[in-house]
Formats: sequence, structure tokens, C-alpha cells
Amino acid sequence: MNRGTLRTFASLWVNDPNLTRYTAAIYNNILNIANERFAVDSEALFKDSEYTLVADDGTYALPSDFMWEKEFELNGDDIKPVKRYTLSRNAKSSNWKTTKGKPTHVTVDPEEARKQILLYPIPDGNSAGDTLTMVYHAKPDDMSSDSDQPLNGDTYMVRFHMGVAAWAAWALLGYEDLTPEIDAKMSKMWNLYMYYVNEAKDNYDNAASEPMNMRGGRNYRP
Repeated sequence: MNRGTLRTFASLWVNDPNLTRYTAAIYNNILNIANERFAVDSEALFKDSEYTLVADDGTYALPSDFMWEKEFELNGDDIKPVKRYTLSRNAKSSNWKTTKGKPTHVTVDPEEARKQILLYPIPDGNSAGDTLTMVYHAKPDDMSSDSDQPLNGDTYMVRFHMGVAAWAAWALLGYEDLTPEIDAKMSKMWNLYMYYVNEAKDNYDNAASEPMNMRGGRNYRP
């Protein structure tokens, strides 16, 4: 299903088969927001990004489409993502920002001026050349033409495209005066959207950052 087909479904659901109730710009903008909203709510669209570690370099740039991390691996082994505050509080060394060695933990700084991955400890010479893999939830590309597909054209996501159209219809109905009929339509579209969101969630594993399991820390579990 592409942007043109999504617009057709959404327009029929809002009783606008001739595409005259809303402008083309409104349709296109709403469909792109729906595309992003589905990726956020379903947590089902993700990518891999690989980094080759460099000695004495503990920071690596996040991808431009990064939304939040799913999981990390270092040379195929899990490496724990933690909050920066947790790292600062639980690290054995007060100089954790300069400690070097084999990385055991990773934190993400998504602040716009930085947008980077931070490794602890900072890779030393023995860790140079190791591979850090990040699986992350990605912001889908905007659909700029009617031939573009939602959710980055991922073939595994095709079964959920109708959910994107349902959210768009729900949002378009928000332009109307709220009447019992409009309210009922909005509820129907929202329920359809959530059906596809939950279907996507059921079909894809999801993960989140966890507290660092450091001996002596409050979150330590042997």
C-alpha cells in the first residue's frame, strides 16, 4: 500500500471520496504524521547500526533517524544500556568519564546538540576494532510522493498499513465539528488503529533500557 492508496482509504472513511473536503497538503501531512505515529506506538519498526570501536574514543554518533534504542551487542554479546545518571551513580570509579578498558555498558545521549552513544569504560587498545551493534527504533521516512510506502517500505510491515490509514482518518475527523456521528466514527477509527498497533506489538519483540547490574549498586541482582 502506498501513499495514494492510504489517502483513498482515509478519504472514504471520512466521507470524502472526491478529495474535496480537505486539501492535498492536509492529507499528505496527516498521512506522514500517521506513519510516524504508528512506528512510535507499535514499537515494531527498527534497524541495525554497526560501529567499529576506536581506542580512546568512547562516543559514537547516533543515526539521523534514531528514536530510541532497542538493544546493544558487542562482538555478538549483549551489552547493557543504562541511563547516564545510573552510570554516574553506580560506577566504581569517580572518574568514570575517563576510565578505559573493555566496554561493559552503554548509554544514549539523544540531546540534539550531542546525539551520541557513550561507552563505559572507554575502549582501550585491546578493544579497538571490536564491533558494537545497536538495534534501534527508527523514525520512518516521510512519504513525499504517492508511490512511496509507509514504514520505510518494510515488507514485513505491509500487513499493518491499514492502521496508518485508520489513524489518518481519525485525525482528519478532528477537523470536523464534534457531533455524535463524528464521535462514533472517530471511536471506530481509533479502535481500528489500535487493533493494528496491538497486532504489530504481538508480532515483534520490544526491549527497553534496564538499570545497570553492578555489584554494590541498589539494582544489583546476582
